[in-house]
Amino acid sequence: GPELAARIEHERARSLHVHCWTEDTFFPVLDHAVGELDCGFEIVELVLSSDVPGSKEFGYILRRPTVEVPASENRARLVATRELLMETRFAQSDPRWIPVPAPPPKRHPVLRAGRKAQRRLVRAAKSFSQRATPPQ
Repeated sequence: GPELAARIEHERARSLHVHCWTEDTFFPVLDHAVGELDCGFEIVELVLSSDVPGSKEFGYILRRPTVEVPASENRARLVATRELLMETRFAQSDPRWIPVPAPPPKRHPVLRAGRKAQRRLVRAAKSFSQRATPPQ
C-alpha cells in the first residue's frame, strides 16, 4: 500500500547504504556493478578489518563519479584507485603506526577566568586571616 511505497522511497533516497557482504566478496560485486552494469561509483576511502586489531568490520566510502566516463574507463579508475589504496595502507595494525598523544584539553575561557578569580579570593582570604589573627 501507500505506507510501503513511502517507506521504499524513503530508503531509496538515503545516502548511506549498509549491506551484508564479506570483505572478500564485496569488491568483486562492486567491480561487476561498475564495469558491467554501468553503475557509476568511485572509491574515496576504504577501511579493512585488518586496519584495527581485533575488528571484523570493513567499509568502502563511495561517491558518484565527478566526471561522466564510459563504464570501462570508470571500472579501470575503480580498480586503480583500490590498488593504490591497498598499496598505501597505513592503519593501526601497521607496526610503523605510533599513536600521537592528544593535546591536553583546553579550558573554556570562562572557566579559566573563574578559576583565576577563585585563586585570588583564596589568596585574599589567607592574607586577611593572617592580618586579622592577633599574634600569640
